[in-house]
Amino acid sequence: MHTIKNQIWGQGRKGRIKFQSLLVALLAFTLLGSTIILMAVSIRKQNETLTATILQRNFEGARNLTISVNTIKDLMFHELGSTAHYISDEKITIEDNPRMVGSMLMGSRLFNSAMIVDESGIVRFSTPDSGFVSGQQLDDELPSHPVGIRGPYVSKVFNAPDGHRMIMAVHPLRSPGQQSGGFVAGLIDLQERNVFTDMFDHAIKSSVGTFAYIVDSQGELLLNPDVRRENNIVPASIIQETFKDRDLRSAVIDNQQGDEYFVGYLQVVGINWGIVFQSPTEIVNETKQTIMKTQIAWSAPFILVILILSLWMARRLASPFVALTATARRIAVGERVDRPPFKSHWNYEAHHLALAMMKAVQGLQSEADKKSLQARTDHLTGLANRAGLEEWLSLHDGETDGYALAVIDIDHFKSVNDKYGHHKGDETLVHLARILESECRKEDLVCRLGGEEFVAILPMEALRGGTELAERVRSKVESAISPTGKPITVSIGVAHYPEHGRDFEEVFQRADEALYEAKRTGRNRTMATAG
Repeated sequence: MHTIKNQIWGQGRKGRIKFQSLLVALLAFTLLGSTIILMAVSIRKQNETLTATILQRNFEGARNLTISVNTIKDLMFHELGSTAHYISDEKITIEDNPRMVGSMLMGSRLFNSAMIVDESGIVRFSTPDSGFVSGQQLDDELPSHPVGIRGPYVSKVFNAPDGHRMIMAVHPLRSPGQQSGGFVAGLIDLQERNVFTDMFDHAIKSSVGTFAYIVDSQGELLLNPDVRRENNIVPASIIQETFKDRDLRSAVIDNQQGDEYFVGYLQVVGINWGIVFQSPTEIVNETKQTIMKTQIAWSAPFILVILILSLWMARRLASPFVALTATARRIAVGERVDRPPFKSHWNYEAHHLALAMMKAVQGLQSEADKKSLQARTDHLTGLANRAGLEEWLSLHDGETDGYALAVIDIDHFKSVNDKYGHHKGDETLVHLARILESECRKEDLVCRLGGEEFVAILPMEALRGGTELAERVRSKVESAISPTGKPITVSIGVAHYPEHGRDFEEVFQRADEALYEAKRTGRNRTMATAG
């Protein structure tokens, strides 16, 4: 029976989720979800902040380089101007003083080489590595000092005779009364180390992955200090298009090769150079991953602690409901529950749920007890009926102390019904029941099996004691006035367990045989079973 009930209960639990598991899952989901959301928001905000910071940094890098380039330009013009004025004022013969002129032009180390050109475009003097020699006539394609330009200027890029790409800073030479007397030029070799490459290297050393370069007024690459970055340079057309709005100083730009860069851009006033300062966007991604790893490393222990606390809290929250569930399972399998799983609980809902459940269960059990009692009780006499007898036998099954069994039957009961009616017959049955109860002990069981037949079981009583009790009952019935107005008589058969049988059925059979022997021999007598 219990196996079947357990199977039914097990089927009822299929597909169900325990409250404790639900609480743990809910708390874990809330915690992890909140952590992930906060981490995502934090990383996104940091990403935006970092992007803005790098863009601002690259703009400031471009601005600082622009200031430095302007400073170097002014220094170059000052150096060339000083040399030009000294030559003009002192009327130095260049051919007679080449070493002094060379020292004056190259002493500041601003140039890779230098030269002096007369008004006819003939090189009067050149330092080594310039690609030019004295007496050489400059080609029309090579830069010269334009007519009408009275001040210094920086040339466009040109190819020197040795094939190197160069620019030169030019300052005019003037003799008194002449519009132009040639020019002094400092040459910067764009394919060798120069003052700009040194300056750019120093500017980007502190920023990993960052590099800078110079474009001319058309956006074409003028100087790339780091040849390893040649494939990373943003095309001139994109630079020009992106920064055509002069108020824009920095932007995220794709170099058309699938790589994005944070680009800062600013023009050098007076020479129309553009300074490009750029960093790969991977810096942000790497930083974001570093931040994420750091946040996970810092938050993981706290999350673990909170999860453990959540588990403990879930167990605390679920414990009353677990107890209630266990009680419900006991009720479901037919156990009698007399006490609530707990008298009081800090959880308001659990406390009142337990009270309500026990009130309902006690009401149901009380009603069930009434029904059970009614099922086990003879409704006329109030004695136990056959079901009550069977319950007693099941409870005392296996006991070895033994009992005496008396089977009682009213003599000529049919004549009572026929003569006085069934109502008087029922009252006569109740009359006998009260006599049996008065003569039997509290621990004895008195039953009405049906009709006028009664049974009395006397635990731990020998055959002799059972016979004596039966005789007292018979004598009292014989002397007492029944509802018919006169006494009735009874016949009684007595047997003993286990003396007369291995079980109740055998003992009852022997007692019943003794009863019929008593009736056969004249009624109104007690007959004990012979051994």
